[in-house]
Amino acid sequence: IKDAPVQYHLLVYHCLDVAAVADCLLASEQLNYLEPLAKQLKVKPNWLRKWLVFCIALHDLGKFFRSFQNLNCNDIKELVTEIPKYEYTIKHDALGMLLYRDIKNNLASIFPSTVLRRKISKWLEIVCSHHGKPVALNKDETIANHLIENEDDLAAKNFLIDIYNLFFNNEDINIITQIDSKDFKESSWQIAGICTLADWLGSNQDFFVYKQQPIPLEQYWHKHALPAAKKAVTNIDIKKTVAPFNSIKDQFPFIDQLTPLQQYVTDIQLTNEPQLIILEDVMGAGKTEAAMVLVHKLLSQKLGRGLYIGLPTMATSNAMYSRMQKSYEALFTTDKVSLVLAHSASALSEKFQPTISDMEQPTDANYQQQEHTASAYCNSWFTDNRKKALLADIGVGTIDQALMAVLPVKYQSLRMLGLHNKILLLDEIHAYDTYTSEILIALLKMHQRNGGSAIILSATLQQEFKEKLIAIYNNNSIEMQSDYPLATSVSTNNTTQQPIATREMVKRQTKITKLDSTQQCIDKIKQAVKQGQCVCWIRNTVADATEVYQQLQQDNEIDNQKLTLFHSRFTMADRQKIEDKVLKIFGKESTAKERQGQILIATQVVEQSLDLDFDILITDLAPIDLIIQRIGRLKRHIRDALGNIIKTANAKDQRPPAELFVLMPDPNEVTNKNWLKALLDKTEYVYQDTSIMWQTAKQLINKGKISMPDDARELIEAVYCQDYEQIPEPLQSSADNATGNTSANKSYAVSKTLKLCNGYTKASSENWHDDSIISTRVSEVETCTIILVKLHNDELQFYKWQDNKAKSMLLSQLSIPYHYWEQAQQYISDIMQAKIEEFKIKYKLKEFHNVFPLVDETLDLYNNKTGWLSIK
Repeated sequence: IKDAPVQYHLLVYHCLDVAAVADCLLASEQLNYLEPLAKQLKVKPNWLRKWLVFCIALHDLGKFFRSFQNLNCNDIKELVTEIPKYEYTIKHDALGMLLYRDIKNNLASIFPSTVLRRKISKWLEIVCSHHGKPVALNKDETIANHLIENEDDLAAKNFLIDIYNLFFNNEDINIITQIDSKDFKESSWQIAGICTLADWLGSNQDFFVYKQQPIPLEQYWHKHALPAAKKAVTNIDIKKTVAPFNSIKDQFPFIDQLTPLQQYVTDIQLTNEPQLIILEDVMGAGKTEAAMVLVHKLLSQKLGRGLYIGLPTMATSNAMYSRMQKSYEALFTTDKVSLVLAHSASALSEKFQPTISDMEQPTDANYQQQEHTASAYCNSWFTDNRKKALLADIGVGTIDQALMAVLPVKYQSLRMLGLHNKILLLDEIHAYDTYTSEILIALLKMHQRNGGSAIILSATLQQEFKEKLIAIYNNNSIEMQSDYPLATSVSTNNTTQQPIATREMVKRQTKITKLDSTQQCIDKIKQAVKQGQCVCWIRNTVADATEVYQQLQQDNEIDNQKLTLFHSRFTMADRQKIEDKVLKIFGKESTAKERQGQILIATQVVEQSLDLDFDILITDLAPIDLIIQRIGRLKRHIRDALGNIIKTANAKDQRPPAELFVLMPDPNEVTNKNWLKALLDKTEYVYQDTSIMWQTAKQLINKGKISMPDDARELIEAVYCQDYEQIPEPLQSSADNATGNTSANKSYAVSKTLKLCNGYTKASSENWHDDSIISTRVSEVETCTIILVKLHNDELQFYKWQDNKAKSMLLSQLSIPYHYWEQAQQYISDIMQAKIEEFKIKYKLKEFHNVFPLVDETLDLYNNKTGWLSIK
């Protein structure tokens, strides 16, 4: 560190710092890392703790190379002298493995057998790979190719021996030769995560003050490393006591009468082992509250120490976060419990203290341009709430961050560690395509193998997919029940399927009315507005939603102050404002005055989890499960004839009977393959299997109404288990293509998912990526994230500025199709491009960050009413 009284920290001290953090992490009963690992490896916990601390102390063995030391010698006479011929061509993590390979045969005094030394190399391969991904060396790579000073080689050997004597002397080293290879590979992922977390915390100068005066290692360990480590780990190891479960009122005191589903979860006796619980029920059945009762019971039975809630979209995440803010403190008796939202500017609940510090730690100088220090990586991670949510006590966000625990992305082992001993609560899982669903299955397999429980919620779940989920926790074949609603409880030796009754007030029958043109939809909107009703039209694409919104803006009969557009192509800041507005106007507490004449043009962002209620609902044709979801937003609450909420028990809705208007072509008039495209020309980009759309239209027309819950299972299975021969001949090629795409996407997901059985090695995946490159969703349209900026005093600043860079960047970004980004760049002048480069340097943005300026010549591309507009 330049201009500091202490300019450097001795390498051996840093190694002890990290080892001390690992020791404290493993000692923590709260974090509970050690016991499950010891059980998996079939060794005693105390032995494993000492062994891991010894191994992790060697994580930076490669830094003994003079080529690494050359990077920061700075002519300090106390340090080794620079030798220019030693070029730093291989990173220090790989050099560590190379160095052990060179000196292992000279370690017979502590590692007597060849088998033992070979086994040790597998453990060091994990701890040396602490910079986010496994490191591999070619078999023919030797130390002779990279040169090393004899004094460096000797120093590394002596350090290893001293560390062994300090931590592991008089222990039975040969135990590692008896550990089953399969068990070792499975546990290696957790070990890698622990080592990375220890390295990050052990690099924090707030706790580990630089020390350059040589003292004996044992003295440094006891007087410096361990005391500092205890303080550093306390930052994430705040003891929390789970409140005993009494009733649903612990979290939701406003509930006076339990729904049948809530009664079921209250009464159920949970087994004392990892388990999967699937709750299938209609909208309004209280699934979220029921799930949180299960969470409370699992926590109180010590089957988890925290929770991660994964949802399909940012909108659903925001809605769940708002609900959790009001109830999560009831799960614990302590007041230092963190609640982190993956996509909100308010990263942490202001009422409680975070367990993961929001403060950036002092950063060491990076080793070289493409190799950053542990403190730099730590800051990057912990200032990104999407990732930090996995390490919080309670995390709420999209499922993507959890899915990346089983994908070859940097620091996936830290994500996996974050999910350790957490309960996974996954909502709306029917919303995922084949690609994402396949990764989800891999995630649940990993979670079950690590001893984790999961709760899955869905209103519409296909039987075939449910069978796959059940098989993860119980491989015994069972006869699937067709009852609906249904609760399914799965553990190793038992699977129960319990039909659930439905409350009269959530039973509903919805008339289906077909609309033939966009003009008919617009006419229906105008009619609703004249009658003082609020109306929503759910369109399948952003382009279609924006187009009709702009058309309504130009209509003299429409009050623009009561017209809102809501889709995914807004910056986080603008999207949050729109979402808040939509919840206020159409949410449960909205009044007749607030709702009167309001129009919402939206995409799929409103079909899940948002507690919205429309008097009139129009929808583009969509697959049947999504139609059922959308119906859940139609006359959802009990209101009087004007639209005011009625809170009287057993009251009935006083509005006219529910009627869903569906813009769709006639399923009985299929003359060519463009049956769907002729009316909804962009929908095929989103829902590519036209045969599914046709089957949905056929079911809607034939039934003329949907009765819930009676029709739910029948409709889902009728559409998705369709008879191929029934499909009109012009649409059969679409069905064939969809089948092929489904198979291809499944294969693609399998190829992308880590082969966890191979362990934390390069053999688990051919390619490892930055998490901004790999995708958890598959789409025909490639998208990219851009950061909007604007001019202020001739300098660029974030579109939405907050109190720090991380929040400002999050609030100022949005996702758009990649071809839109390519088109937009033609509007960026050379002068503006120079300002963008200055902006990136100022805020330490990476090269791959896409920054777009909103200036005079580009203002037509984005505004806070319509979002990002396509270039025509």
